[in-house]
Amino acid sequence: SGGVPLLLLAWRLGREARPGEFLTLYGEALGNTLAMALGGGVAAGLLAVATCVLTLDGRAAQRRLADVIGISALVAAALPTTVLALGLIALYNRPGAPALIYDSPLIVMLGLLACFGFVGAVVGRAAALAEPGRLADVRRLDAALGPSGVLRTAWPALAASAGAAGAAVFALGMGEVVATARLQPPGWDALAAALLNAIHYQYLETVMTAIIVLLFIALLAAVGSTLAWLPLRRSAASSVLLLAGTIGLLMVMPGCRRHDPETLVPVPVQRTFGAPGIVLGQFNYPRAICSDP
Repeated sequence: SGGVPLLLLAWRLGREARPGEFLTLYGEALGNTLAMALGGGVAAGLLAVATCVLTLDGRAAQRRLADVIGISALVAAALPTTVLALGLIALYNRPGAPALIYDSPLIVMLGLLACFGFVGAVVGRAAALAEPGRLADVRRLDAALGPSGVLRTAWPALAASAGAAGAAVFALGMGEVVATARLQPPGWDALAAALLNAIHYQYLETVMTAIIVLLFIALLAAVGSTLAWLPLRRSAASSVLLLAGTIGLLMVMPGCRRHDPETLVPVPVQRTFGAPGIVLGQFNYPRAICSDP
């Protein structure tokens, strides 16, 4: 059902696309989007490892903690994305909160983790449940208990869960619009917000090009997620290295050019006031502002 629209989109894009113009206008935004999605994927991979380790740990307290993490991630995913974004804003956009988080892409990565962290929890739990019972028995017989024992004996499952969950959340994070548009810091444009503006102003070629690019990268991430899951039956190192190399290549491909196409002259600034945000004295998406001397 989705193949025909994609073929029609690719056919029209082949006639009207201007990839050089797209990279010139949105190459930086695409690179920022990949970086933020990669950060969310790394966080989800770590969450998958933590869930898997806690589930494989023989102690009841650790298993209950794994259950709490999984349930919390599922509840967060069930909430409207706007509520999650506003919650993060209320938590970090206030006096006393670390400015490094709210004024940097870290706030967007936290938003992606809140939206898609359940993937890491579910994949980590599945990897733990897929472990052969004989391995758990050997771990108990050798007294290889606790997180260190699980890390030594179950590293193929941990690597598989981290790679699969990370690649999946990486693909999901690239297309997330609501949280990214609300949380992106000033000066760090993401492709999601740029696409909203392009749709609003009817820049069809820009939207079509972005869709094809994001779908292609998402397809690569899906292949990487599948390859990362294979270590449950094969070697973990080769698949994880392949996944890391694929994402690493994607990080350096977009937005590369030898020089700026033209000289940009900044608008002279006479006075600045306010700050980004939603409380008194701050502005959220200012537009259509004029002044009368």
